[in-house]
Amino acid sequence: AKERLPVVIAFHGMTESKAGPDKGYRAWVDDYGLDKAYEALLIGKLGESAFGGLVRPAELARFNAELAAQPYRGLFVVGVYTPNLNADVESHPERIDAFAKWVALKLVPKIRDTFPIADAADRKVGVDGVSLGGMVALEVGLRYPDVFGAVGSMQPAVRGREAELAQKLADAGGKAPQRIRLLSSDKDPLLPVTKKLSEELRQRKVAHTLVVTPGGHDYAFNRGPGAMELLHFHDQALRAVPQSGSAP
Repeated sequence: AKERLPVVIAFHGMTESKAGPDKGYRAWVDDYGLDKAYEALLIGKLGESAFGGLVRPAELARFNAELAAQPYRGLFVVGVYTPNLNADVESHPERIDAFAKWVALKLVPKIRDTFPIADAADRKVGVDGVSLGGMVALEVGLRYPDVFGAVGSMQPAVRGREAELAQKLADAGGKAPQRIRLLSSDKDPLLPVTKKLSEELRQRKVAHTLVVTPGGHDYAFNRGPGAMELLHFHDQALRAVPQSGSAP
């Protein structure tokens, strides 16, 4: 029998949000090169080209050492059209509540029932995204820690809300510990925001990983470090996350 694969819900950025649902949900494959990253990880040891050159020697060595210890086994990635919820954070928070509820309580069970290869059991599902999608991944993940065992966020558009989100992540972790990874790049305008969110998490003793790669806030980053980190982090994290109710 084929091994069942942990599931990752992947959210895209603002450009694809404006492009509409018919195009947006395919962003991680059509625009961000997730399929090429997937193939590279299956081959094994990686070179700089797998990251589009946007990787430092030490980070590449860390990546390959982790792959050697735990080879990439694969994920079931579900691209989801991500509406522009940024404007609703303050004025209409119920829209984010509704979207998160749909993802956790409607979409995840649908994946579980539809695809036998997908291991969409509670806590074996992760969320991740970039920019707008990075914010949405945090918002969805922190609302349902019993569903999402891993939360990734890349270049998250959360300026001014770092302390608020850090506290919510801390509260969520108290209910069910989550693996958390923040990712940014040295020329990302949102790097200070990502670092501040990381510091707020540290102050609350929330375990997480902060990765800062070379690159900007652009497609080159998404196709290089973004796609590679999405697949690698969740493959490592979700296979190590205990089921709900178990010790971390």
